[in-house]
Amino acid sequence: MLSSGFVSDSSSFTATATTGPAGVITLVSGNNQSAIVGAALALPLVVHVTDTYGNVSVGAKVTWTAGNLSGSVNPPVDSTGADGNASATWTVGNTTAIQTVTASVTGLAPIVFTATTAADTAHVTMTALAGGTGQTGAVSSTLPANLQVRVVDRFGNPIVGDVVTWNGAVTGGGTVSAPTSTTDATGTAATTWTLGSRAGAQTLQATEAGHSLVANFAATATVQFSDVESGNFQTCGVASANNHVYCWGLNDAGQLGKSGVANAAMPTIPVVTGSDTLNGPFLQSRQVFGSRGYMCALTIARQMYCWGAVIGQASTGVLIATFQNITDGTATITPSLLANGQEHQCILTLAGQGACTGFGLQGQTGAGVTPPVSTAANTYALTSTVGAPSYWSNMSAGQSFTCGMGRYNNSLASQIPYCWGFNGSGQLGNGAFANGVAPTAITMPAGATAYDSGTVTAGGQHACAIEANTSTTPGAAWCWGSNGFGQLGTGTAVTGVERDSIPQKVAGGLSFVKIFAGQYHTCALTAAGAAYCWGRNDFGQLGNAVSAAVPTPTLVGTGVTFRSLSMGELYTCGVTGIPNAVIGPSQSPGTIYCWGDNLFGQLGISATASGGDSPTPTPTKVLGQP
Repeated sequence: MLSSGFVSDSSSFTATATTGPAGVITLVSGNNQSAIVGAALALPLVVHVTDTYGNVSVGAKVTWTAGNLSGSVNPPVDSTGADGNASATWTVGNTTAIQTVTASVTGLAPIVFTATTAADTAHVTMTALAGGTGQTGAVSSTLPANLQVRVVDRFGNPIVGDVVTWNGAVTGGGTVSAPTSTTDATGTAATTWTLGSRAGAQTLQATEAGHSLVANFAATATVQFSDVESGNFQTCGVASANNHVYCWGLNDAGQLGKSGVANAAMPTIPVVTGSDTLNGPFLQSRQVFGSRGYMCALTIARQMYCWGAVIGQASTGVLIATFQNITDGTATITPSLLANGQEHQCILTLAGQGACTGFGLQGQTGAGVTPPVSTAANTYALTSTVGAPSYWSNMSAGQSFTCGMGRYNNSLASQIPYCWGFNGSGQLGNGAFANGVAPTAITMPAGATAYDSGTVTAGGQHACAIEANTSTTPGAAWCWGSNGFGQLGTGTAVTGVERDSIPQKVAGGLSFVKIFAGQYHTCALTAAGAAYCWGRNDFGQLGNAVSAAVPTPTLVGTGVTFRSLSMGELYTCGVTGIPNAVIGPSQSPGTIYCWGDNLFGQLGISATASGGDSPTPTPTKVLGQP
């Protein structure tokens, strides 16, 4: 039987499914790691790529891009493997900011990895910041700018919380407000520096102990002076700010008062009363008095301190300022003024009585005893009042003699100088050459009736005074005694051995308000502060040129005016300003200039250990001042 016409048959179909294009990228691992700057992260960065149906994408290209200052990645492009993952190694950048790397596939939103970084504390440097070092300020004052250091790693990232110590290797005795401090967010630590009492260069060192780091700071400390006083070859200035005493020049017997015997060619450390030369205690003086090999001072409390080859002390010298208990053999005496000779010393008591001590065999103690005798050190015998004042307004000691002005309530008798002691050159001014064991009035010369009580001055072997306003020629200067170098200023040609036992009028017709007698020369000041000098000049001590002796007042060669002068043996120093009528120092700051011989550094104009033997005839500013 035939079919109905339909044919029966069967067949099958197959298909292979593939992933679609990359549709999703996800972060797998490696995010939010931490590392030291410049180091590779411990774990790789890993992403996973699938199509939109979640099927793994194999061979998808992933581009790795480091953000700004975020270091580098390797490889920069990676293809996903059979697991759909791609990875890269990240070496972070050199800054401590948050860093990023982006993983991206074309057409898809990128994945961002972040990492935090820390400074490289294994490689650290410390530097002093500008402004803190190289400052200048007054001794014992706080510098205006802070001292600052910055501690950073090798890439310049700040080290935060590091400890800095500030008081290492201090010179000058200064202090800091914070001995230690820690670095802030910028890696900076700071303190303030109060300079020590040492004039000139001072240094301080900051240290960071963890890495043995140091930073050095330097400053220049200056000092202003209210007064200057010279010995034979040493000079001292009184600081106006705190009354500390700075000395320079010859120091073979400790006359600089700084616990040693090295010379100093400029002001350095103040005179000390103890062994610590950097931190004191320092002498505080109202007035300083010089002599050949020693210096003395009256403190604010009117106590006397001396240093150097002090009368009656050890021959090796007293190296620091030492208290001298002044007595009359039974009771303590409070002095108001000192007058230092070479081997004797006289004082005025608070009541105005005169008393002297030391070598007296030429009558320089003025006790009126025949034969004259010496007095034990610091035991003072009252000057004789037989035919002499009971009270004094002023005294000045020469090498081996003393002159003073009596106090008679402004009577005419109070304006006549009295002198006593050695008289080989007529320095007692009494018309004779015999030594005087008691105060004796000078012989008043024709043409002068009275002298200003504050102007009597005794030098090596001569003395001077200025006529009072009530006299015949007010302001005229008169001198008596040795004139071998023209130090009397009479204008007479110097022949070598000359002396006058009666006061002689200084030539030139100048009017002076202050006068100062040195060992072999004399200087005086006009009311305007102009300085004139005369006498020995082989070292330029007259302040104009190195020359032979000059017997007539010669203007000191500078435009600077002076309010006071002080005479060394072969040099002169002065404090700038305008003279006034007050006896004693001023508390206002001035500037010290010196000129003449500088063999031992007594001019204070050299930073070297020795001043050098070249004379300096022009007034030159002492170093260490502003």
